[in-house]
Amino acid sequence: MFTVFQIPFMQKALIVSLISGAFLSFLGVYIVLRRIVFVGIALSQITACGFAFGFLLGINPFICSVIFTLIGVIFFSARQTEIKIPHEAIIGLAYALASSLVILFIAKSAQAETHILNLLSGNILTVTNSQVYITLTIFSLALVCHYLFYKQFIFVSFDPETANTSGINTKLWDFIFYLLLGIVISTSIMTSGVILTFGYMVIPPVGALILVKNLKKTFFVSVIFGLIASFSGLYLSFILDLPSGPTIVAVLCILLGLSWLIKK
Repeated sequence: MFTVFQIPFMQKALIVSLISGAFLSFLGVYIVLRRIVFVGIALSQITACGFAFGFLLGINPFICSVIFTLIGVIFFSARQTEIKIPHEAIIGLAYALASSLVILFIAKSAQAETHILNLLSGNILTVTNSQVYITLTIFSLALVCHYLFYKQFIFVSFDPETANTSGINTKLWDFIFYLLLGIVISTSIMTSGVILTFGYMVIPPVGALILVKNLKKTFFVSVIFGLIASFSGLYLSFILDLPSGPTIVAVLCILLGLSWLIKK
């Protein structure tokens, strides 16, 4: 089994998938428990829209995707208290708009079509050395931020009333959380694609919540799910000659099903 990962492109794919799988599975616990799952998929689509727009204009797609994602982060983190529209409807509107713009940008850019298809389905086997370094840097910085400000993120996510009485600026920390989430999503989509990124954010946390109830254990089990699926999914995709991203997601779903059976 380990001989497969002696191939250079498989080594790079393994490094990126393990990093993305672990940290996105960790962030996914926040996303699932805060009931903002559709914010994740909407941000993913907005990021893909940024990539398509970058290809259309001939500028750096990654930088363009980060700018689009930041706009989405500001939009989702703002409190629309004066607007009598459900938050879910606003998220759906943003997702529909971003999806439509992706198609329109692709229609006007022949170069973007192949790249966007890779972004949607994910082709982690083609990551470059520079993408590995970018992923390591950004995910490491995001991990340090979550380690240093764990208390603030927990309070703002799960007990905002206590956070307010403790003097924590909930609006500021909510924005920082969305900002880190958006940057991580942009980076992950660049290497792993929309499907795999969203799969990492949702499936491992749900499986962890089925198995354990303690919050710290949930984070731990979710990360383990992401790591197991990344390693075994990459191996199976190479052996069976299957697309890597969807294979890893399929393994995640199998682990989710096993979690449900074990709990039963």
